[in-house]
Amino acid sequence: MRRCCTSSSSGADWNEAPRDELVQHLLTAYHAPLREELPRLEAMVRKVASVHGEREPVRLPALQAAFLALEADLTQHMDSEEAELFPPILERGVEAAPAVASFRDDHTEVGRLLGEIRALTDDFRLPDGACNTWSALWHGLEALETDLHHHIHLENNVLFPRLAAA
Repeated sequence: MRRCCTSSSSGADWNEAPRDELVQHLLTAYHAPLREELPRLEAMVRKVASVHGEREPVRLPALQAAFLALEADLTQHMDSEEAELFPPILERGVEAAPAVASFRDDHTEVGRLLGEIRALTDDFRLPDGACNTWSALWHGLEALETDLHHHIHLENNVLFPRLAAA
């Protein structure tokens, strides 16, 4: 667990870093890349569902629906964090921030959707004869899951407890 709290590139220990640095890290290492990656994955999930929907008439539409729900939830969640939670920390150096219960609830829903996506992708195992887009989608979804687990860990287990203690 400790490994995901330390950035290998900067050597920063996020358990000890100032709150504003942690928030800036969350914005640059997770929020900005997510805003680029989600539309790329959406295009692939739509393409795979469209091209291969007859081959997988139940699984691929369900995967598309789960991904679109995840994308919408994440976008709304990041917008809320960037509008309500992070500004007091970044702009005014305020030690406390709004209550984090709703943000934790969002994380629970993200975890549920990630579990659904993992199940629908058969733990990201490619079916025989999967095309390059299908392969790229599975790899992208697996990487998204890994990054989101790290991202959510930093918020739930590092940032939020520090805000509650302030």
